[in-house]
Amino acid sequence: MNCLTNYIGMPNCSGEATPPSGISLNVLEIINKKLIASIADDDQETLANCLSDIESRAIMRLSDDVRAEFYKKQRLRNITAQYNLKRDQLSTTGNSPDAYISKGVYISNVYDSINGFYEPLKSIHIQNVSYYVDSNNAGVTVDLRVVDLDTSAVIFTKSVTLTNGWNSWDIEFNCASSYYSNPNRVFVYLHSAGLYWNDKVLLNPITDAAFDGLTIYGAKSTANTNLTYSSLELGDNTYGMQVICSVKCSYDAVICQNRDVFKRALLYAMGIEAMRELLSSDRINGYTTIGRQEAKDNITAWTTDYTTALFNAVDGLSVDGGNCAECHNTLMVKTARGFY
Repeated sequence: MNCLTNYIGMPNCSGEATPPSGISLNVLEIINKKLIASIADDDQETLANCLSDIESRAIMRLSDDVRAEFYKKQRLRNITAQYNLKRDQLSTTGNSPDAYISKGVYISNVYDSINGFYEPLKSIHIQNVSYYVDSNNAGVTVDLRVVDLDTSAVIFTKSVTLTNGWNSWDIEFNCASSYYSNPNRVFVYLHSAGLYWNDKVLLNPITDAAFDGLTIYGAKSTANTNLTYSSLELGDNTYGMQVICSVKCSYDAVICQNRDVFKRALLYAMGIEAMRELLSSDRINGYTTIGRQEAKDNITAWTTDYTTALFNAVDGLSVDGGNCAECHNTLMVKTARGFY
């Protein structure tokens, strides 16, 4: 979840701005920049890389544990819709560049809007993007982008160098990872003017009427910045692009939109992961030798604090699960005396 990256701060030697959460990891006992730098192993090398690993594991832990805690209230469907456009219906004859400089795939997560609010648990997940290139575009470097069509914000970008034939990029991008939005309409395209392109025709564009919660069209635009839904022309041609995508149900958007509520739990999760990093470090120094028992004691104490903070955060939130939710019915078994 990008919304939690650098949310909890760690001041560096020269100082830095107050983190969005208002707290830093070194408010926890014994944790400071010297300790983090001292336990960074050969692969991490630096304080920043070590802290990034600690933060990534803590965020994954928080996401999993929030789901488990909410499960006590309601059970979620993991995926409500998924689709693979495949690589068929492709013309290998290249077409010259034209006025439509942005070509790709339009994806919509159909939702029930109540008083302007979206279902908070549903999000578009893009697993893979593939693009067919002929010799005219081989060697060209472009940006692969995902844009939120409701805000025109570019929410994902990846620089790619095109090679002849099919190019495939596993991006594993959850559109709900932003703190500011959970897009319901996105456009996946290559940000570059002057590209040759190949026809790839959908036999039938995917619409929510035929496919629960997911709409997919080929799309093009004469603009390549400030893109909105109204600036696209939809059709059955994806112009050589293939995507594997789904509508997933998760609490990530809930966490992002309420990250202040979860900051105490995240702080302790990062502290726990820092102590685990210390215990597994290949460095030999005072922190990793005589400090081992203190690290173990901290893990025990902070796990209790983390569990309490997580429970309080989840218990205080009421979330409308929409069609993501399944009733969590309790099975009751009663026994009675038999008659003989």
